[in-house]
Amino acid sequence: MRSYSDIPEEFEVSMSWPSAIKELLLFKKAEGYTEGTLKGYKSSMKLFSEYCVAKGYMSPANVPKRAVREFQADMNESHTVGYCNAHLSRIRAFYGFLCDEGDLPEYADPTRRLKMAEVLKKKLIIFNDEEVLQFIEAAGNQKNKFFAARDKLLIMMMADAGLRVREMVSLQDKEVTDEYIFVKKGKGNKQRMVYCSPAVAKEVIRYKRVRNAYFDSKNIPKNGMLFRNRDGGFLKNDGVQKMLKKLATVVDVRADVRVSPHTFRHYFAQSQLKNGCDILTLSRLLGHSNINTTQIYLEGLADEELVQSAISTSPLMNLRNRQ
Repeated sequence: MRSYSDIPEEFEVSMSWPSAIKELLLFKKAEGYTEGTLKGYKSSMKLFSEYCVAKGYMSPANVPKRAVREFQADMNESHTVGYCNAHLSRIRAFYGFLCDEGDLPEYADPTRRLKMAEVLKKKLIIFNDEEVLQFIEAAGNQKNKFFAARDKLLIMMMADAGLRVREMVSLQDKEVTDEYIFVKKGKGNKQRMVYCSPAVAKEVIRYKRVRNAYFDSKNIPKNGMLFRNRDGGFLKNDGVQKMLKKLATVVDVRADVRVSPHTFRHYFAQSQLKNGCDILTLSRLLGHSNINTTQIYLEGLADEELVQSAISTSPLMNLRNRQ
């Protein structure tokens, strides 16, 4: 005797924008995506769903390719290419998710064969050595001993280890030793290990001594985090950004250089290449999943810098040195 579960029945399952978007966000959260990434998806899907509903497309399954192209054209008129491509990339991921889940056949995906607008490559303009030294000095000269020690270490770690700001503020005491820094919460939930130079390791010891004395004087208990705000809580990404903006008022930074934590990461990458680090090693140190991302830093080096760095690996020069 056949059970009811063996009897096929045809009925239509409707899909609303709110439920589909919620499913996507929960899936991404389960995959380990950061709050910042989830916020980006939420923003993109809100923008796109509101546009579609205004056009009469009440379900993601009913959106034609024409509507996506029109959305793209409207966006391109008032926003930068990078901004538009970021939104379109998330929308494409949304429809890819619906197809993978079986909620939409692949042929009905309106983002199939969607071409992103070409982004013009800009030459990276990074801090020079003198500017980095000035930032370190300015941080260490702050009147408050806690801020001086903390901010000096933050800048040294950004410049010497190339950590993303979110990775840095997430570090725990136990994840930083005299020899290495263990990045437990990297981008895409990936872990990696980077070196901790003697210069940075020395500053870590000094900072911990000052930090512990500072919070002991305020009767604030330890929480295991390496970097903390003045009240003992978690240091946030924008806290580091604000710190750099403040220090930039006393540092002689060139007008065309963007003052941000990521500019220190760019400085680290190009300095490593100048000093002879190979691109595969650099890619692992930076935590890049694709070496093409790392290639950008190589393209940013001036021709004369590439020539100078290549002299030490000249085949004939090294052949002569062996004789």
